Amino acid sequence: MFSAIYVNKPQDNRNVLFLKHEMSHKIFWDIISTGDDNFMANSIWQMKKTKNIQMNAIGNLIWLVCGGFFAALGYFITGFVFCVTIIGIPFGIQCFKIGMLELFPFGKKVVTKSSSGSCLSLLFNIIRIFTGGLYTAAVHLVFAALLFITIIGIPFGKQHLKLVELTLAPFGKEIVDA
Repeated sequence: MFSAIYVNKPQDNRNVLFLKHEMSHKIFWDIISTGDDNFMANSIWQMKKTKNIQMNAIGNLIWLVCGGFFAALGYFITGFVFCVTIIGIPFGIQCFKIGMLELFPFGKKVVTKSSSGSCLSLLFNIIRIFTGGLYTAAVHLVFAALLFITIIGIPFGKQHLKLVELTLAPFGKEIVDA
């Protein structure tokens, strides 16, 4: 496990980064002294990024075991059923997109694309709302409310709120890494 302490020493124009390594019950401190601010910021950023990746992996694993896999499977099956007809292909593609977010929601975020203001996206989102989007969003909202009751469920409730946004109006939305 790594932790860091950043110290700015303005009197001699140096920055010091103390890296604490905890390996096999022994603690080692490395002192990195440099005048380069970018090196310090990048070192701390890399350590935070590694910790976030580990936490996202743990969150995604717990999510999968506690029902995320079966919910994603439902979206994938629905997507295949929609893709049987030519008219349903755009809705099937959106089901696959929702299913992928349902599998691994931690470390992802939903953003609106620049082309989301088109008339076709608006029309498809209205159709989606009336053909199951409202019900699905309400289910995710109920699960989010139940998970927010407990402290340990708050991160999972946030993922359900992310899914509310995508299941209500998936057209014109994109899933990107957070």
